[in-house]
Amino acid sequence: MTALTFDLANSQCLNVSEPNAVDDDGDGTIDEDDEYDCYATIPPGASGDTTVESREVQVSVTARLAADTAVQMTGSQTIRVRNDLLRIR
Repeated sequence: MTALTFDLANSQCLNVSEPNAVDDDGDGTIDEDDEYDCYATIPPGASGDTTVESREVQVSVTARLAADTAVQMTGSQTIRVRNDLLRIR
């Protein structure tokens, strides 16, 4: 094996306490899209906000033959973690 990578780029985290009529990210606007995304705007501790995170992992493996290093292969698989992560801050 020459490489092993894990990519969480397609995972999502949603703040289900939005809309809450509060400027959570301090930019002067209330309840815009990035306040729903708890990767972009992390709810503060003891806020009472509820977040749900769905995780999707792309696993990639690259390997080459020991006897002939010119022969190389890469495989990739996307895995959806079945249990969403529920947090109450």
